[in-house]
Amino acid sequence: MIFTKYHGIGNDFILIDQRRSPIEESTFFVQIPRICDRHLGIGADGVLLLESSKRSDLQMRIFNSDGSEADMCGNGIRCVADYEIAHKPKIEIETRNGVFTCWRKEDQIGVDLKQPLICHWPMKIHEWSVYVVKVGVPHAVVFLSSFDQIDLIKIAQEIRSVFISEGINVNFASFLKGQLVVRTYERGVENETISCGTGFAAVAFVVSKLYNFPQPILIASASDKMTKQMKFFISTKGNIQMLAEACRVFSGSLHLA
Repeated sequence: MIFTKYHGIGNDFILIDQRRSPIEESTFFVQIPRICDRHLGIGADGVLLLESSKRSDLQMRIFNSDGSEADMCGNGIRCVADYEIAHKPKIEIETRNGVFTCWRKEDQIGVDLKQPLICHWPMKIHEWSVYVVKVGVPHAVVFLSSFDQIDLIKIAQEIRSVFISEGINVNFASFLKGQLVVRTYERGVENETISCGTGFAAVAFVVSKLYNFPQPILIASASDKMTKQMKFFISTKGNIQMLAEACRVFSGSLHLA
């Protein structure tokens, strides 16, 4: 299996180009958890399969580290765009959630995530006000005064238990030292990830509605591993556009037993 390792603001992926180096899918899918394991495999939050498309420049399939397939991934699609875009001004990528436009701006990759779908605005779960929006995939947004003494995993699982059929992601946002900071619990990974593109976009959409934030809306990961921010712009039509780095880490090959 020939692969390239990428990350988008710390959210990391194993990218496999089926058009150039096809793999045997029947044996591959069951091995995704092992391949994504950070001790026994390459290590990643997910796998991105690149395939040919009749609707766009290429198709991206997204698999979480537990092997489940996702409809969309904001950081993943930007990594694919960085891999594919070369000197084109823009590129169209097909996903299970439709076709998305990506572009390069200097050393960053942008994506138009289209208009979010408001699901619950807000709803009360225990003591938390939870805003639920769909940005490619469903996200819950919760605002906290701080992250101190918060059992993020426990709270996220309690909120997820209310949305079992949707398999929702949970984003915790806080204003720390004048900066909007987010932590995300991702479905399919079933743990906290360093960042989540569509999750951060959901937070940007909610704060734009609640607080009339000036644009671009800057969001940072709470992880001390990442210092760079994502930028979000909301168009007059209501589309969310995300701009941030997508970084190639290394390439290699792995023998699938």
